[in-house]
Amino acid sequence: MIILSTKTNMKKIAIIGSGISALIVAKVFLKAKYKVYMFDSGNFNNESNKAKNKKDTFKLLSSKFLQDKFANEINRFKKKYKILNNDFNLKSALVSGGLSNYWGAGIEYPSYDYLKKYSNYKSIIKENREIKKIIGIPFDDDTKYFDFFYKQNVIQNILIKRNKKIFFEKSNLAVRQIDIKDQIKKNTIFNASSQIKILKKNKYFYYYGNKHVVSFKRCKKNAYKIISEQGESDSIFDKVIISAGTIGSSILVGKLLNLKTKIKVLHHKMLVFIFFAFKNMHRSLKGYDLPLLRLVYKSKFGASKGGFIFSKDLDNRFFNIDNKNFLFNYLKKFFFIGNFFMPTNFTNSYIKLDGNKTKIITSTNKKPMNLYKKKLTEELSNLLKFNKIFGLPIKKSFFLQNGSDAHYTSSLLYLRKNNKKIINNKSEIIGYKNLHVIDGSIIKPGISFPTYFIMLYSSYLSKQILKNEKNKNFN
Repeated sequence: MIILSTKTNMKKIAIIGSGISALIVAKVFLKAKYKVYMFDSGNFNNESNKAKNKKDTFKLLSSKFLQDKFANEINRFKKKYKILNNDFNLKSALVSGGLSNYWGAGIEYPSYDYLKKYSNYKSIIKENREIKKIIGIPFDDDTKYFDFFYKQNVIQNILIKRNKKIFFEKSNLAVRQIDIKDQIKKNTIFNASSQIKILKKNKYFYYYGNKHVVSFKRCKKNAYKIISEQGESDSIFDKVIISAGTIGSSILVGKLLNLKTKIKVLHHKMLVFIFFAFKNMHRSLKGYDLPLLRLVYKSKFGASKGGFIFSKDLDNRFFNIDNKNFLFNYLKKFFFIGNFFMPTNFTNSYIKLDGNKTKIITSTNKKPMNLYKKKLTEELSNLLKFNKIFGLPIKKSFFLQNGSDAHYTSSLLYLRKNNKKIINNKSEIIGYKNLHVIDGSIIKPGISFPTYFIMLYSSYLSKQILKNEKNKNFN
């Protein structure tokens, strides 16, 4: 049995997960005077600075991944959900609570083309000020650096379009996780390990690590008990929010509704490559943040977007090379890392549910992917010839890997049971009042940079759920 704190007249909410959605939901409901209980399949309280599995250390970008027993959690996840393809590379992110814990959640503002997919997008955008406050961005200062950045001649040279197939464009305003010339006053690291420390200072927030939730027991008045692998909670919750990430939430909801089906998961294949740069480029861009520039590539497979980062800014764990390798530390100054979100037609991923059996299956269409890589390398080399900043033509790109799976979304948005959508417009599960889903599984497809939007949308939906307690006409 899970023993929880009791004796209070305050309403109780259980949040399943510790990713960006869960953290935002927790903050909103704490502000609304709820007692908030967060259940996490990982264990924030058991952190260590040492990673035992050296081969996987490049993935351990959040301190939450440095737990001594984390490799065991990954193996347990793999065994439990039988992943049938080696292409599936985000197992560790899914165990820990979402991409925000995997990457540390760099923040990029979604495009208006995407926002307008939502009829209520203006209301969603209104959460902007509140989210900036939560992650520590000065309200008035967050765009000054970017305006300055784009006005530089060296950047203007890159932005000149000379090719309709491949070109640089302005990235959406990004809040990087570094201080940029003191324009951003605080580090905006937003992941479970940093935010749970803050939340735990609130006496009405309760964190339960190593609690892998498997189901829910409905009680009177549409309240619920939580059932984890350790047993049933003694406490009854007025509301439950599932924010376990796209894969985790899909599995939980699918089992709750006893679905025997394939749940289609939309995702992008991410192509990662490395190429040689020249010292004059680094001199020219000194002090500037190249990821603010987006590279657009339009091929017969569809449009895709990517970006670059100096390899000197990357931890050597990314390359699986010891930090004491001084030669490599020097050579990193002359290399760039690029990543592209490839068109979704390169992969087919789904969760197969059948009773107690769960399988995660993903396959890659390798033939066109290899052709895509070849064409991209050619187009990129031609593009860089015309940018003085790069000095000499780039003859060849070297691919680090075939790419990893990233940005899983939209799995529950269109899923139906008996011809009815299983998630209604209150983010509520059909037939289960006060049991909601708020995370990437319910957002609309087509977003390249989901983190900031999910934060906005999570805040908006949480407030609408609270509003609905007083106004039953919430749409």
